[in-house]
Amino acid sequence: MKIIFFYPSLKIGGAQLLFIRCARELSYLKKFEIVYIDYIEGFAKNILKNFNVDIIIYSKEIKTYLPDNSIIILPLLFIDQINLLFEFNSNNVKFLFWSIQPESFTHKITWHNKITLLPWTKTKIKISLKKLHTNGNLKFMDYNNYYPLHQKLNLNLSKIEYLPVPIDDSEIISPNEISTKKDFNTLSFLWLSRLDYDKTNTLISIMNELEIISYKYQVTLYICGTGNNEISVRKIANNYEYNIDFIGLKYGNKLNNFIDNNVDIGIAMGTSILEIAKRGKPVIVQGILKNIHKAKELNNYILLHESNGYSLASPDNVTSEMGSFISKVNQIVNNYDESAKDSYNYVINNHLLSYTVKKLKRSIDYVLKQNNCNDIIFDIEYILNNNLSKIIQRTYNNTIRLCKAYNKQID
Repeated sequence: MKIIFFYPSLKIGGAQLLFIRCARELSYLKKFEIVYIDYIEGFAKNILKNFNVDIIIYSKEIKTYLPDNSIIILPLLFIDQINLLFEFNSNNVKFLFWSIQPESFTHKITWHNKITLLPWTKTKIKISLKKLHTNGNLKFMDYNNYYPLHQKLNLNLSKIEYLPVPIDDSEIISPNEISTKKDFNTLSFLWLSRLDYDKTNTLISIMNELEIISYKYQVTLYICGTGNNEISVRKIANNYEYNIDFIGLKYGNKLNNFIDNNVDIGIAMGTSILEIAKRGKPVIVQGILKNIHKAKELNNYILLHESNGYSLASPDNVTSEMGSFISKVNQIVNNYDESAKDSYNYVINNHLLSYTVKKLKRSIDYVLKQNNCNDIIFDIEYILNNNLSKIIQRTYNNTIRLCKAYNKQID
């Protein structure tokens, strides 16, 4: 049986690391043959070349052939593009869709954040997603990935077994190395993430928050990452009074050493949170923001250990733990050692790679068992091709027409 991971990318980011780490760990087991689909110059291809992982080269120009007797693990984002991306025998290839970005599905069926579906179409999508979930073909990384489907489609799923995002067990410091801090005249913060359009609003909002913090403390913000918006972020950074240091791309031991020696508090979302917390540093959590916010405007910041449902972003629902950025900084400063331990222990208990891979292996076994049962009426090809793909494409076309009509009206 072949286990195929599909996340072709030329960049480094949390999603890429997630798939790479899971592929690498499963490659140590003799039960499966592990395959990874990536660009010829892809980031994953370069990392996995020294492991027992076969590489299939991906090209946008041609469909990728999926070998028989395989199960392909891919983001939910691609669920409506299966026949555009792949050639395969539907009887011998199974799918496991992993929702790793909260709006990866709902953005396909919304316009201005509103559903553009007729009631019967909405029902068909709900039925398809429920079948995928029941038969193990749909997994959620955390509650924040399930919530948009629940909110916009009224999708109610019971007994959700999450596949949480993991970090390498080997890179976690020992408990006696957890950070302590005595001098609070200076505070150094680390933003760890890509500098692309989807993350920029959050970063600039946090930069605004730190301007207020800098009135009380000598603040340094380290920005670790690169991306398409780096030039514009650098220009914006010149408007602030405190020190902002762009340190480029760091990975592995270089990142670990930098966090150990330079960082007091992390600010992040997704996998980046874990990269900081595993080194015994407290982390303030925020999610992807659709707009830039002024300082003190948001009150939905949390510390990592205050999250639930494995979520690595600010909660969708209001919780008692939420607060302003300043309140979270004060919470850390007032009890720094305890905050550092709380973030560290949360990683240990919920996001070890060994923990996630164990759950992933169980999910793979379940998919193979369920999809091969004769007493279960389940046709993956029908669900993907006749329901979701066609409905989503039709919705997309209708949305394009709405956009054109709206723009014409404005003109």
